[in-house]
Amino acid sequence: MVDPTAEASPQPLPEPYEQCSQYRHWKHSAAELQHLRQKVNLKAAARVRKAVAEQQELTRIPAPEPVCITWDEQLQYCQYYEERIRAYCRKLQFDRFVEATALAYFKRFYLRNTVMEYDPKLYLMTCLFIATKVESAHISLATFLENIHKSPSPDMMIELEFSLSKGIRYEYMVHHPFWPLHGFLLDVQNYISSTHPRPAHEHLFQKLQRCYSRAEQFASNATLTDLTFTHMPSQIGLGCLLAAARERDFEKELEQYLASRFHAKLDELVKLRIALDAVADAVVAQSTKPPIAKEAAAAVFKKLQGCLNPEFDPESPL
Repeated sequence: MVDPTAEASPQPLPEPYEQCSQYRHWKHSAAELQHLRQKVNLKAAARVRKAVAEQQELTRIPAPEPVCITWDEQLQYCQYYEERIRAYCRKLQFDRFVEATALAYFKRFYLRNTVMEYDPKLYLMTCLFIATKVESAHISLATFLENIHKSPSPDMMIELEFSLSKGIRYEYMVHHPFWPLHGFLLDVQNYISSTHPRPAHEHLFQKLQRCYSRAEQFASNATLTDLTFTHMPSQIGLGCLLAAARERDFEKELEQYLASRFHAKLDELVKLRIALDAVADAVVAQSTKPPIAKEAAAAVFKKLQGCLNPEFDPESPL
């Protein structure tokens, strides 16, 4: 029988990252992501068909039933525009934090919204401009729009900012893998200093630095993947370091580092290795993946013209 006067054992506190909105609202498994994308697409397609039928009733102009784009066509179409975000960042010389934040906003918005109702050409600009504010890369709206081909008006940008903010739940803070990756660099340096003879330090530090430089490239590529939804920033950062270590002949040293940090928690190490291997595989695959061809995006765009929701058309009687 349980003694009612006995003190309950304290529950472990959640990790700090688990208390942030990024974890609570935007953390999903791969299966959950696919289910959510399919669900959003089916509901959007139903809205489009209903709106087209209502418009036909009002105008008395016959129209074929729209053939809506699929969830995977939307995903491919959005990936094309994610590359455009990177291109604009290079053109405007924004740093990797602005780029990664803009990409995160874009991914989050279209996770629960559809290109049949919200034009990605407009929202990529909006994601990018809000990201400059959040990441303190200050640029005036006028200057920003001057550098954007076929940019919307300033008044429309304000409307788009509100719409995007609502779509991302007004959650502007995005945690990226860059700082965790740098933290692991410093920790591995300390590990080398404390466990290896001094004559070996310089050689190992040079190998680590080459590994870190490659890991930074992997971390930038990670922002184009679903890892931002499926893994914690620290897992992504360390997974990128693992992927780089395999390329830069540093895997043995990194394995020793991991074993030393988790020697008393082997079950946690096993779980971590599963997560790290998944990250490493994903960033390596992304680094060799060709960008979405313009012709493929054009094919989706052409299909999209026949399934746009007229409720979002200012010239529609709806």
